Amino acid sequence: ATSTSNRTIVAFEKQHGVVIATKIHGDHQLHILEQSLCLLHFAYNRRPLYDIVVFTTTPISDESIAPIQKVVHPAKVTFVVDNRGLQEEIAALSKPRYDNFLKACGVTSPINLTWWSECPGRIAYNWQAEFRAWHIWRHPALKDYSTMMWLDSDAFCTLEWPVDPIQTMLENDLVILFDNWPQGSHGGPDVHARIFEAFQLELCNLGIVDGHLQSKLGNPKCGHTSPLGDIHGFFHITNLDFYRSDPVQKWAKSWIGDGFLQRKYDD
Repeated sequence: ATSTSNRTIVAFEKQHGVVIATKIHGDHQLHILEQSLCLLHFAYNRRPLYDIVVFTTTPISDESIAPIQKVVHPAKVTFVVDNRGLQEEIAALSKPRYDNFLKACGVTSPINLTWWSECPGRIAYNWQAEFRAWHIWRHPALKDYSTMMWLDSDAFCTLEWPVDPIQTMLENDLVILFDNWPQGSHGGPDVHARIFEAFQLELCNLGIVDGHLQSKLGNPKCGHTSPLGDIHGFFHITNLDFYRSDPVQKWAKSWIGDGFLQRKYDD
């Protein structure tokens, strides 16, 4: 979605309210993160020097963070633990979400579950998927930012960027700028029921026209048979004010539903 903007942005000049974000699980992924951020720095961020927020499932020591801070200097990088602990997250679930989660894991008690348990699929991976589909948008670490560039920690730049994507994002007043669509799709009555619950509308015939996602608003028969392509999540730029808005947060909550860490409905 777009709207007309009168802003003129100087390419590669630092803009107010922009942050680069990514996520890892813990220490064992620091070498991948260091490579990714180093390549991003020389491909792009050495010019605007945007702040970087790294969400992590488990705490990282200051000693371990130091080499990454050196790689991206003088840009600021902050590491943020993005959960209360697995057992604490499970204990805080509503009863439907708690019951559905234990059923999916095939257990009657979560006491022996760890981030590496399969429920099905590794809980550690499932958490990052749900986190960036729902919990990230109103996370306190992003409260001072209005635009987020997301790059997966295992995505590696190979060339210097000739175009500033933040310039494109802001000059066109975009809600989201993405690199690849479609990367898979969702469809079926359950998917469209979640969309209708949030927006009281059905989406049909989603596609790209002149570089922009477009869809038709249809009736339930159209929606239930219309697959909806997914944006590839490894790289995108988002308008945080839009994604933090009440209607979109209602959608995110409806989309995840009672399936805590179930992967069918997340990023």
